Amino acid sequence: MAFYQATMLFEPDLHLVLKTILERCGFQDLPDLPPSVARLDRGPVKIFVNSSNRSYSLKIKETGKAILGSYDGTTLTLEPYGICVMKEQNPGV
Repeated sequence: MAFYQATMLFEPDLHLVLKTILERCGFQDLPDLPPSVARLDRGPVKIFVNSSNRSYSLKIKETGKAILGSYDGTTLTLEPYGICVMKEQNPGV
């Protein structure tokens, strides 16, 4: 499968195009994160990094428990330049 984009898009439109491509490639339920928040998956560990001077409270669906940072099961809270590290409750199940 190949995708070709023949135009320059502003960030909201580019985000929509990339989300559509990822969904067509089988990635479902992607978190809708602000541009300054990155998510890294390392096996049963998920790391969220805020690279801005703004705080965020984000509604996400994860099965993990925060081992560093703040996640209450529905809301991920990131302080300016903060991180949250989560570990899956039952990896592989």
